[in-house]
Amino acid sequence: MKKKIGLLIVVFVLFGLVLGGCVKPASEAPEDEVTNVDQADVVVRVMATQTALAKESEEGEDTDPVEADPTEEPTAEVTDDTEEPASTATEEPVVEATEEPVVVVSTEVVIPDTYTIHYGEHPYCLARRFDIDAVVLLGANGLVLGDQVLPGDVLAIPQGAPPFNGDRVLHAHPHSFTVLPEDTFYSIACYYGDVFPEAIAEANGMTIDEVLVAGTVIQIP
Repeated sequence: MKKKIGLLIVVFVLFGLVLGGCVKPASEAPEDEVTNVDQADVVVRVMATQTALAKESEEGEDTDPVEADPTEEPTAEVTDDTEEPASTATEEPVVEATEEPVVVVSTEVVIPDTYTIHYGEHPYCLARRFDIDAVVLLGANGLVLGDQVLPGDVLAIPQGAPPFNGDRVLHAHPHSFTVLPEDTFYSIACYYGDVFPEAIAEANGMTIDEVLVAGTVIQIP
């Protein structure tokens, strides 16, 4: 606005000077004579120049850019596009050591007064199972070492006899056993020595009279 007022003042001053030169008497003519046409041309050019300057000033005022506040710190939005890599570590599998199954048998076996021999049994087998001296068992039945007994024979089992003289266990157990042809719970019990056939049947959820199938794996308590 101040620029516009200054321009107008300059225009009026120049215009007044031009008019003043026109009204002077001929006797006081300036050293450099100026015609009316030249004076008018000067005025027109001055006014055109001032108008152009005023227009540029107005356009400058309308389009003045907004100056940024130097005291204001620019803010920048920072985005974190990085993602933490997923854990690819794999846990090592825990391998548990395999142990022989522990079979709990609740059947209480009582040493009988007499016993009927089954297929696969013999006096020494009964001596280990019932934990009695083999010589005493043979003598109680009128037998000597080397005599044979057959399935169906009935033997007397002496009560209060001395314990078996030797190692009652022939094969270690608990154990998994694969049934062979013609095996029975009685013959398998004799194979291990100190195990009762009734206990083997119970450990496998079977009865003592069931027929075993060759190739079946059973548990020995």
